Amino acid sequence: MSETWAPSWQDNWGDKPINGLTVHGGVGAIRFQEEELQRGEQLLRQLSTDLTDVVAVVNGLNFQLMVMPTYAEGTRGRAVDALHHSADRLMACSAAFEDTAHLVDKVTSRYIMAEMANTALLADLRVQSNGGLPTLNMAEPLMAVVLKDSRKSLGLVMAGGWLRPAPIEATEVGEPENVDVDASFEWLLGRTQSVNSADHGMLEIIEVDNGFGQPPTFVVSIPGTQSGGATATENPFDETGIVEAMEFDSKYMGDAVRAALAEAGAEAGDVVVLGGYSQGGMHAANLAADPELGEMYDIEMVVTAGSPVGNTDIPEGVKAVHLEHEQDIVPATDGTPNPETNNRITVGIHTWVETPNGEDAGLGPGHNLDNYMDGARSADESEDGALIGAGGVLAGALRGGQGTRHRFKLTREKPPKASFSVKSHGPKMRKYNGGLELNGQTPDPVRILPPSSGPRMRKYGMSPGD
Repeated sequence: MSETWAPSWQDNWGDKPINGLTVHGGVGAIRFQEEELQRGEQLLRQLSTDLTDVVAVVNGLNFQLMVMPTYAEGTRGRAVDALHHSADRLMACSAAFEDTAHLVDKVTSRYIMAEMANTALLADLRVQSNGGLPTLNMAEPLMAVVLKDSRKSLGLVMAGGWLRPAPIEATEVGEPENVDVDASFEWLLGRTQSVNSADHGMLEIIEVDNGFGQPPTFVVSIPGTQSGGATATENPFDETGIVEAMEFDSKYMGDAVRAALAEAGAEAGDVVVLGGYSQGGMHAANLAADPELGEMYDIEMVVTAGSPVGNTDIPEGVKAVHLEHEQDIVPATDGTPNPETNNRITVGIHTWVETPNGEDAGLGPGHNLDNYMDGARSADESEDGALIGAGGVLAGALRGGQGTRHRFKLTREKPPKASFSVKSHGPKMRKYNGGLELNGQTPDPVRILPPSSGPRMRKYGMSPGD
């Protein structure tokens, strides 16, 4: 049974969890208010400039009054005095607006500096309280450094046929089935859990009947990583799928989902809701940001769980909810925290979980989908304003209580077998009694080892296991 993790009494923003959750982003969030302050500062400065322009107009009127005929001296004098008084008041207002804008800028800057210092202090305390192990928010800056160097070698890895994305074909399997629909984060993530436990390479699309002559909503659920090894396989959710999501914006996955949506009956302008766990959440976020898909359909919401999506630029018109467990470092593997904007909400889950005895720890208990289901349930029950608003968006998209489930088998075009071609520019070599022969002579075993006592070798290259 999960309980609030004592060392996690605050998250990296310094907030205390409420019912095991912290919420950042959405309307009313601190970052959103900071943006509003900055916009207010800009407006104040613009008003100050506009008032200065009005003063210039008033001074122009004063000049015209000064050249009026002398017989209107009394009237002119009173008008000039009134205009002078107005100009003084306007200049005072302009200066007040400028002073206020300066104070807003000063307060905002100090707030940002305090937040940075607070984040660093809390991060240090968290590492000490977590047995010296980094938590999610500590792993992000570390991964930013790691990824900077690792991406340089990705091209070489793909050149060898490993982790190389390729086109994906979507084929509907089985007959469509009726399912119950519930407008909740738990239900949405539960659909991902359902497809995640199905056969490998499966994608689910539910056509929600909204009734009353309203067009249907299509819910796309994408599973997490299904291990296949370093070499790309026919299953698009293998490790190569991670590379496609992180480095290629889910190009081929997007093509497959568009084809599956059309096969499921989706038409231009229909509402689409996306959900995904781990790798599936990365694909879901990329699809939410895909301009081609966004032009074709009305993408209302995307929900991710345990997914690194901080670098994904999700449009303002799409409401995004990101579930991240504090003990799960997977969301940190992109090295970037999620933006805290009006349309994006990050739900931090702060419950201590452990891997049951005898079970494989995998990527750690924090990444377990069952724990994210618990977090989604807590998000549904939360009284946080941002989550209530996001729940309203989801309820508006899923108005019907019934839907039709379609499942698709996704198959990746298998890339060529991994190998590095090596052109020989030296003496010819051939196999010799399980080893190698060099120009007809038995080679020195010290210089060239036979396969039984060294790395596996092939005549023209090396296997992926080398």
